[in-house]
Amino acid sequence: MALLLISPAEADAICAEYYNGESLQISKSHNHEQPLSIEWWLSAIRPEKATSVRLWSGVRAFIEISGNASVKLQSDHSFYAMFGHQCGSATRPDKGVCKALLVNEFATFHATGNEFACFQLTPLGLEHYRNHMSQF
Repeated sequence: MALLLISPAEADAICAEYYNGESLQISKSHNHEQPLSIEWWLSAIRPEKATSVRLWSGVRAFIEISGNASVKLQSDHSFYAMFGHQCGSATRPDKGVCKALLVNEFATFHATGNEFACFQLTPLGLEHYRNHMSQF
């Protein structure tokens, strides 16, 4: 997991900056979850609508949050699948948002062993992302 140089509260604030709905797009990670596995991201939850403001504002927030990691991703249009915080807690992007990105081929999932995994926007996902940027 990527170690963030910001607190969980600061990550929440980044999400809230781009989305003022009831449910932020970042969640506390639990021991039974497997965010380093693509099968887990694709399982058992209804994906967010592909055109929703919640989805695309989440992507923007996740990219910004990932920019605060101790190890930077190679692409400006990618984000970590799990965030570790210096306080010892872990958070992750919303599963429904990430599932929608995967099933609509807006993002690909990349895992590197048992430590890091990330989502990277595809050309189609990048096009949708840029189209929705004007809403933020």
